Amino acid sequence: MKKIFICVLILSSIYSFGQKEFAPIGATWYYSKIENFAMEEGYVKIVSERDTTIEEKLSKILSQTYFSISGDSIIRENFFVHQNEDTIFYWLDDAFRAIYNFSLTTGDTMEIYSSVITSNII
Repeated sequence: MKKIFICVLILSSIYSFGQKEFAPIGATWYYSKIENFAMEEGYVKIVSERDTTIEEKLSKILSQTYFSISGDSIIRENFFVHQNEDTIFYWLDDAFRAIYNFSLTTGDTMEIYSSVITSNII
């Protein structure tokens, strides 16, 4: 009985430290944004608001608010992210697109989808 308990304890600790949750509810990021030729900076605040389901995949709703140097704030459209193992996907053009892969190492490559960029970047 003692051996079974120890095995369960070891396996549960391996599982609990194996995969980290990306964007837990309440997680907040701040990104600076250059506003003008004088290089004055506003910022964008992104907050993980709540869980949702898209195409049967557990996802997170991330809100965006832009704060200008003049003190104005503009609420931008929410976006959605989904985590599958070490890869983070965002919802764009009616599909989940990979945006980050935590398992990549030096020399690995990853293709990023963009609906804006239509040609190869050199």
